[in-house]
Amino acid sequence: MAVEDRYRRMPFPEAIDYLRQKIAIPTERWDDIRESEHDAAFIVAGAKGSLLTDLQRAVNRAIADGQGVEQFTETFKQISQNWVHRGDKDWRARIIYQTNMRMAYAAGRYQYQLDPDVLRLQPYLQYLHGGSQDPRPAHIALHERVFPARELPFYPPNGFGCSCRTVSLSERDLERLGLEVSRFRRGDLVPYELPNGQKGEALVQPDRGFDYVPGQTRAEERQRMIEAVIARLEPEQAQWVRQEVAQINQRIRERRQQEGMRVQSDQDWTELVAQLGGNPGEVVAWGRDSQGRLVWLERGNRVAGLQHIIRNHEAEFVSVGIPVEELPVFLMQMLREGEQIGRQGRDRPVYRIRYRGQDLYVAITVGDNGFVVGANPVSQSKLRKLLRRQNAPTRPPTS
Repeated sequence: MAVEDRYRRMPFPEAIDYLRQKIAIPTERWDDIRESEHDAAFIVAGAKGSLLTDLQRAVNRAIADGQGVEQFTETFKQISQNWVHRGDKDWRARIIYQTNMRMAYAAGRYQYQLDPDVLRLQPYLQYLHGGSQDPRPAHIALHERVFPARELPFYPPNGFGCSCRTVSLSERDLERLGLEVSRFRRGDLVPYELPNGQKGEALVQPDRGFDYVPGQTRAEERQRMIEAVIARLEPEQAQWVRQEVAQINQRIRERRQQEGMRVQSDQDWTELVAQLGGNPGEVVAWGRDSQGRLVWLERGNRVAGLQHIIRNHEAEFVSVGIPVEELPVFLMQMLREGEQIGRQGRDRPVYRIRYRGQDLYVAITVGDNGFVVGANPVSQSKLRKLLRRQNAPTRPPTS
């Protein structure tokens, strides 16, 4: 199964976050941005200005909504109608889609696989070739080989079109599967055999431009990278990027001002969440509701939590001025300060809050233990219908 097909069915938050934190950078060529600078920069070679930001939004939506390449291609064609670029539109859309999908998927995987707690249990990574019928020798040479997790010769995807991946293994896995730890290192010649039976030796090294581990750059280093990239741009382009950065930083400041419930160093809330049946390691926001009860939002899955909300209602929240990155804090503020004015269905109260100069109405389901199950904006017209229905007099039973 292709990586993009797997991802279409599993848009997990780490992969989504990897793309959303990037800054759009105008470029002439794909290699204007160097190696791990791609952790901080979103680029489409040759795209600039509003075209570039429109493409970034389209990629982010494709990631969050789990769109397939066909749907993204249609969006790309609409956005790029007047753009003269290399290759036909189907080919260009596929390159943009696959590269961003695979990098985002890998970044999310490595955030998990290289986590210290995970490494204590599963200290090895096994390299798996993506199954291409025309494989690169260096890639197929590493197929099924096992390495200490931080000692892979290179971390896939390693080149345009690469669909290789890694899986985590424990000592017990190695014993059960009869696997040994490979001693090959970058620069070694490794034997390989292609599907057609051709044999040879491949030099193990990353493709040009792909010598980094996606998603492993720290926030402060990403900021330094953006500053270095801006310094290489023409003055007009540099000014445009600075404006983009300023807007993003403003949103971050506003979000931090709204928090009022920043995760603290004490462990009281984590212990309470665990006692109430939650998973503290998956919590993305927590706080107290208007009654003082502990409430929290986890990353969740398709049926509950943040991933469920994004999957089903991202466009609705964006339309009322709440981007996805602000959702966790916004929902905590709504539960803390919002006025309950009605109900949507049986178990989803509707809250009202004055937010950035406008009245917003959001229905939120919270479990009996405080776990935020789901949420969706409610339009004023729908709210009026709900209130009319709830306030309607009950008809007496007929005999």
